[in-house]
Amino acid sequence: CYAGNLQHVDSFAERSEESLRVMRRGAEVFEKMKNWLQRNPLGHQHRFDMYTGSGTGTFAMDWQIPELTALQVGSYCVMDQEYRDIEDFRTPFSTAGQQYFGCSLAHSMTMLM
Repeated sequence: CYAGNLQHVDSFAERSEESLRVMRRGAEVFEKMKNWLQRNPLGHQHRFDMYTGSGTGTFAMDWQIPELTALQVGSYCVMDQEYRDIEDFRTPFSTAGQQYFGCSLAHSMTMLM
């Protein structure tokens, strides 16, 4: 489950509320599908035990979804400043005001005039 439209929402509170709503809805669908497969005579042929998702901009709140078996935060390997600008340092992932991920790319420029 991935809500790309929420990854760069500036307000942590708005991003958190909406992401948790989306991820909870995904968890409901996941549980219904898993239960249906368990009742279906052919269900034993299919594994349906992983619910993955989230994103770099929403992982700090999505971990609260108990059905979520894996967080998929991919942009940290090419982290950009915008993600760092929208972080909230009051979450369980922050450490003494430290940011979760550092920027992976930096540009240095010299102008000669």
